[in-house]
Amino acid sequence: MKSLLKIFIPLGWLYGTVMAIRNIFFNLGIFKVYTSKIPTLSVGNLSMGGTGKTPHVDFIISRLKNKYDIAVLSRGYGRRTKGYLKVTEHSSAETVGDEPLLYKLKHKEEIEVAVCEDRTSGAQKLEKGNYSLLVLDDAYQHRKLGRDCNILITTFEDPYYKDYVVPAGRLREFRRGKKRAHILIISKCPTDITPAQKKMIIDKVKPSSKQSVFFSHIQYGPILPVGNQENWTGENFPEEVLLVTGIANPLPLQKELEKKFKVELMSFPDHHNFTVNDLNKIHTIFDTFVGQKKAIITTEKDMMRLKQPQLLKIIETRPWFYQSITIGLDEETNFLKQIEKHVSANK
Repeated sequence: MKSLLKIFIPLGWLYGTVMAIRNIFFNLGIFKVYTSKIPTLSVGNLSMGGTGKTPHVDFIISRLKNKYDIAVLSRGYGRRTKGYLKVTEHSSAETVGDEPLLYKLKHKEEIEVAVCEDRTSGAQKLEKGNYSLLVLDDAYQHRKLGRDCNILITTFEDPYYKDYVVPAGRLREFRRGKKRAHILIISKCPTDITPAQKKMIIDKVKPSSKQSVFFSHIQYGPILPVGNQENWTGENFPEEVLLVTGIANPLPLQKELEKKFKVELMSFPDHHNFTVNDLNKIHTIFDTFVGQKKAIITTEKDMMRLKQPQLLKIIETRPWFYQSITIGLDEETNFLKQIEKHVSANK
């Protein structure tokens, strides 16, 4: 498949060149950049997704919310609304997007979360509050809004330096875009990654003297009920699982679950808005599973899009659960110090 996509490399060069010219215009000051009054941190990718950005943003919020009054600003990808909206615990993924809703439900009143497709306008509205840190979710290419700390995430299995610009690959811009990052995170690493492997990756990344490279891995938490189902016990622990996802790369989760269960994957596009018809199809497949010890598992992010009243009524007729996750980060203390060093420059 990757070999076939390489025939699109000329188109990728064309798109990449357009993005490179755009970046040059920003670098030269031809395109203006707005600097927020709030110290600003951005977390994003060179790729179209699948790097684990969402749990990293959640990790950063968790570690910094006791020190800063945090406001998170997201585009709200996949929402069916426009303009600036504040996210509440009563919002839905349809109106604000799945990721912003996830941040709000996990951290509640400890943080502010807002969505706006115009990040500059959104930042200006948030400046009316008393926030000491603005976290931009998925804004690496949104250069109209400046940032004090730029964090770039790429994966261990599919790093940006092995990829191509769309449509030949999954990059949003040429690989040299990594030069804008202050911090690079190599995500989804094996837990037993060796110093030699780290060195090999760092040699490929070739960070400048002003860049830091860190390594993270997924930490799988408990599997929890989506609706009113009971938690698993030894008696009802399933043997067979239907994994339902609407994320960019479900394979790491599938591999993790296969350590415990027989798994069948039913994959939908990233940020897919589930419908009643989707659930009926899912349940039809699930009902073909033989035996009583079976369950449907989804992701924490997908759960945000499933928690709609008309869907929950259907979900509660089957054993639906979601896999909670967080990340572990090597040299966490140093990582946080690096963020604070960059952010403090705008205090």
